[in-house]
Amino acid sequence: MSAAGALTLPLSSVEVMRRVAALHDQGEYAKAEVLISGALGKEVWVLLGDVAHWLWLLDRTDCPWYPTMRLFRPRAEGDWDHVFDRASNDLTLRTRILEL
Repeated sequence: MSAAGALTLPLSSVEVMRRVAALHDQGEYAKAEVLISGALGKEVWVLLGDVAHWLWLLDRTDCPWYPTMRLFRPRAEGDWDHVFDRASNDLTLRTRILEL
């Protein structure tokens, strides 16, 4: 980081791993990998609980900051069947498209 505290890019892979490890220590490991993958433009699917972090906004299946990210949300508290069914169906559809 520069003297002003801003990131100097590009970061070395060692620096990226150091920062991810620091997030792991804070209990933010899942979010760290999701955010890094999204920032790299990798396809990311996020399975959210009914009370999600503000970053994911409300009632959306996409994320304006990461165009390659898809969000899967429950319809109600504890409705994980809906989340996993949607993700499973979408994965099956994606697999069929790739086989064509």
